[in-house]
Amino acid sequence: MNKAQRSELTKQAILSAAADLFTSTGFEKVTMREIAKQAGCSHTAIYIYFQDKETLLFQLAKQPLQQLQDRLHELQQDTNLAPDATLKQMALALIHFGLTYRSMYHLFFFARSSRVDEKEPNLVIQKLRNDLFSVLRSSMADMINAPEEDTQTLAYTRAFYYCLHGIITTYLESDESDSELHVRLDDTFELTIDLFLTGIRHHIQR
Repeated sequence: MNKAQRSELTKQAILSAAADLFTSTGFEKVTMREIAKQAGCSHTAIYIYFQDKETLLFQLAKQPLQQLQDRLHELQQDTNLAPDATLKQMALALIHFGLTYRSMYHLFFFARSSRVDEKEPNLVIQKLRNDLFSVLRSSMADMINAPEEDTQTLAYTRAFYYCLHGIITTYLESDESDSELHVRLDDTFELTIDLFLTGIRHHIQR
């Protein structure tokens, strides 16, 4: 094994240890020294690969969140979907993501989180989160025929995410597999989303 291969193995071991400790102990409580120990490297060597815990968090979350973002953008650009159908498909994509990454869901979305309407977040991972929310907000604006920057659009988008978050967190500790949950509950998920979007439309028309 050459030096580059050993370096990559060490890097992957650090990421694996970070994922285990972040989810079992909590992002805020874990130290870089503890991650290094579990990864089998020195507490100084870990900094060769990762500057801090926030960098580790971003590396763990980057690919899954970018894949989710790509999916939401794909739905947003689908001209065959009406605005409410776009939001429904986005909601189902978010639920699928949350159930697929159940052990990492809180870490991906809430570790060191800040406001979703913050223009220039300090952390790169928060920019990814805010970009995801921005896609939802833009599609909500299309559905309610309001400016994206309107406070009502922001409020409805937040409420929509609260609904989806509630669905996902209900099943984070479930013993059922992702596929079992989808087979059993996809119809209920769709019904919930339909009811919520119908409620928004009725609320606007009051």
